[in-house]
Amino acid sequence: MEKTMRDLLGAVKDPAREIPRMKTGESIYRNQNGEIIIFLSISDKKGRSIVVNGTGTSFKQAAEKAAAFYHSHHSRSMQPVHLKLDLVTSVKTKGNLPVHTANLAYKRRTDGLVLNGMWEAAFLPEEVDAYGMIENKKLKRERMFRAAENRFQLHNTHLLKMLTVEDEFELAYFRTQAYFIDETGVMPLFRGHRVYRELTEGILRYAIKLPKNHYFMHSVNKDGRFLYSYDPAVGTAARGYNILRHAGTLYAMLETYECFPEEKLMKEAKKALHFLLSKVVPLSEKEDSVKVLVDKDIVKLGGNGLTIVALAKYTDVTGDEQYLPLMRSMAEWTLQTQDEKGNFSVHKQKFSTGEVSPFVSSYYPGEAMLALTRLYEVDPQEKWLDACEKQAEYLIHTRDKEETKETIEHDHWLLYALADLHEERGGEDYLNHALFIARAITASQREKREGVDPEWAGSFEMKGIPRSTPTACRSEGLGAACRLALRNGLNEEAEIFFEAMKKGILFQLQMQLRPESVMYYDYKDLCLGALHESLTSYELRNDYTQHNVSSFISCYYLMQEEFYQ
Repeated sequence: MEKTMRDLLGAVKDPAREIPRMKTGESIYRNQNGEIIIFLSISDKKGRSIVVNGTGTSFKQAAEKAAAFYHSHHSRSMQPVHLKLDLVTSVKTKGNLPVHTANLAYKRRTDGLVLNGMWEAAFLPEEVDAYGMIENKKLKRERMFRAAENRFQLHNTHLLKMLTVEDEFELAYFRTQAYFIDETGVMPLFRGHRVYRELTEGILRYAIKLPKNHYFMHSVNKDGRFLYSYDPAVGTAARGYNILRHAGTLYAMLETYECFPEEKLMKEAKKALHFLLSKVVPLSEKEDSVKVLVDKDIVKLGGNGLTIVALAKYTDVTGDEQYLPLMRSMAEWTLQTQDEKGNFSVHKQKFSTGEVSPFVSSYYPGEAMLALTRLYEVDPQEKWLDACEKQAEYLIHTRDKEETKETIEHDHWLLYALADLHEERGGEDYLNHALFIARAITASQREKREGVDPEWAGSFEMKGIPRSTPTACRSEGLGAACRLALRNGLNEEAEIFFEAMKKGILFQLQMQLRPESVMYYDYKDLCLGALHESLTSYELRNDYTQHNVSSFISCYYLMQEEFYQ
């Protein structure tokens, strides 16, 4: 297939070159005339891909028709770089359906649509998703016009009338076998994405560099705010913002910079850093007041903590210590919230009145602890670790005392913090609790087995369709636990955690937007490297990419450790 795809791309680029021959097996669909049906998706890495199709009794004949149609209609300025080939494998007619009222029970990312038996009015599964053609089980005909434009079909009056005037038409679903070629090579696709059987250092390097060169470079505006949530299908950004996720995403950017330094990336990170700092203010009017992160008149233990984590990473990777006084002040507020039991008791507080909310987050203590351990690395004052130990003792012996493997929170922030704390202070309780959480995570991982969707393998038990970010958070936690186990000579345990981490990341990579999965989107540079919410939701939110990239980086470093070699 390698040579066929390279020759096919060459023929698309240059009409003088010959279309290759290729044998098609019995799995390829043939119509009543004995013809196969193929689609070529052609991308110049800029706008949405051009899609053309062809039919013929042989692959060569079908591909020649598709390529000839492209060459007779495309703009001379377009320079094809990537190519996707789809061969139709099955067609299933659903009958005549009323356009406005029919509920469409189709399989997302698997079923393409054919209208009235017209293959010029057939849309690939990825096009159906990328253009939002089906929403809440209803067909959105108006969104098909954009796809028709990228098929050179706006002159087709029969198609335009059908999409505009007709109240009913015959609908059929079709499925395909797909292949893709880009600068990295030729690969078969499964439900629109590449599939990795084994995780390698090279795969992780690519997974980290893709958002570094694209998503992170395009997701920060001139004021330093991240594009919080984006729907690539319709090109809309959601309102609202979350400053905790801003701090976490900044941290992931700085981790990426540390892994692969580039000044353009640091420039974007600094914009995001300055926006974050604009939210940090004195808690009171007193001259010696501590400082806190305030957003919408609210102070949160987790927000304060993640801001310190990001600032400590900035200090570590740049050597710039200008923010040390600020971090100390913010950490002092955390210490002031610690009660006689050792618990950081204020999770949420109204800034303007000082009123403390009864709200409690399971994750804020771990975030606050991590802030103190990371601050200690750049400002080695023992009081930071003293407070961290008190909180750890409270969590282990009070909050989590009755928890079981089935009920313990899979808290990656706490795993990071316990691993740091144990490295500095030792303590069997910290080691054992971290191992307890990590073992609970590995026990909940889904394995490949008959009757389970193959895409779900590597994810963890959770309600509904498995999602990228909950899996990524567990992968992050397993990475921290793996390092902790290695430092304590628990090599077999470390190997178990590491293998589970790799399986989780193989699941996560299915949701990273790669060249083949952004072919039908407009803003490719924003989308490339980003992680969408789940196997069926394409929402891009900054923390989805944050946690996934952090897990990739952790695994990438572990692969360079002696134990892995």
